[in-house]
Amino acid sequence: MATVSAPTQAPAASPPPAALLPASPHLRLLAGLGLVLALFLAYGIYTLGQMRQLRQFQSHELERSRRDTLQLLRIQEDAYELTLAVSDMVSSQPRVPLPVWRANISRLRRDMAHALRREAASAPAARGADERAQLLRALAQFWNISHQAFHLSSQGFARQAADLVKRELAPQGSYIHNLIARWMDRNARTEARTEAAMQAIYGGVSRNLLLLEAILLALAAAIAVWVVRANRASFAQVRGLAQALDERSHALADANRKLLTVQEATLQRVARDLHDELGQLLTAQGLVLARAQKQLAPMAAAAESAPDADLQQARKLGQEAQHKIRGLAQLLRPPALDDFGLLKALTSLADEFHRRTGIETRVEGTLPFVPDDAAIHLYRIVQEALTNAARHAQASCVVIELRGQGRSYGVRIRDNGRGLAPGAGPGKGLGLAGMRERAQILGGTLELQSQPTGLCVAVDVHG
Repeated sequence: MATVSAPTQAPAASPPPAALLPASPHLRLLAGLGLVLALFLAYGIYTLGQMRQLRQFQSHELERSRRDTLQLLRIQEDAYELTLAVSDMVSSQPRVPLPVWRANISRLRRDMAHALRREAASAPAARGADERAQLLRALAQFWNISHQAFHLSSQGFARQAADLVKRELAPQGSYIHNLIARWMDRNARTEARTEAAMQAIYGGVSRNLLLLEAILLALAAAIAVWVVRANRASFAQVRGLAQALDERSHALADANRKLLTVQEATLQRVARDLHDELGQLLTAQGLVLARAQKQLAPMAAAAESAPDADLQQARKLGQEAQHKIRGLAQLLRPPALDDFGLLKALTSLADEFHRRTGIETRVEGTLPFVPDDAAIHLYRIVQEALTNAARHAQASCVVIELRGQGRSYGVRIRDNGRGLAPGAGPGKGLGLAGMRERAQILGGTLELQSQPTGLCVAVDVHG
């Protein structure tokens, strides 16, 4: 037998308009963050450049000047020591043999030559070739005088050698000493300027670091103020959006309630028209066919024809149509609900469900008085749950458990079917949205409880 199921799916909520959605993040925040990153990058590049300049000062200027000063001191000390050695050599003749002085003088000359080579490698660029040539000429003349004094002393002219040392070698040594002293003084001034430049770089980096920190603090404060204001604006916008959505939700709920009310009223009117008008017409048709059958019975017997069988078949078709119309009216709006109340209507629904599906169905418990406008919603929930049990659960037994106390009541529709798969949701296409909507109209809740023995649809209404 064909069945008609009342529509229970509530209309889906429309998405909020684009004007109510929160705005995208403001570009000022991105600009502020970009400015902070640019400042960090610029200061990093600046600091790297300053550190490179410091390393250049330290390695190329300061260290080279210090190495050059050390070699100049070495040359100066060798020249002074050589002057003393030649002077002692002349004055000690003939007590000390000349070969003793020769070895010492040769050692000092080798050491001075080595110091000159190293000093040339570390000499500053400001010292020109003329100054170096002047030192080399002074040293060559110093060696020449030393050689002459050594030669005179070796030939027995000790007094002439001493005069030569006193008259020429000592002043030449003093000249070399003063020349190197001027170079060392210049190196000292260069070192002082280099250290001052390094201190200036350190001071500049420190000041710029403090300035960067101040700028970053100011930017952070500005961004924080902007973020607070933006958050307040966003929260206000979200509150407005939530309020608008809440109003829309309430409006949609009201529309759903009105739709369901109009739907039930329409179904009730259609069921009444089917039952009262079309049913009465079929009943009248059956009476007319019965009367025609009685009138045609003698004529059919005399004519040996079968009009009586045709009339009988027409009466059966009319009765079957009347029975189907009564079933459709029962599905659209159960008469028992209006005539005898919800408990009787549910009992009749369970019996009809058992006859139609073969699934054992029984009603247990009682309900307090439920108004007609609420009873139809509870009836539709039970009707939808039974339909789902027959279509999806593969159950062999369904129990409709009624409970109530005071103004609170509830219904449990339990089946011994498959239940919900582990980890699965409530599923789609089960009319769950419509059942929940009807439960909300009643002021209650609806839950699906998956149990080891099947599925339980629980409806609770708190008065």
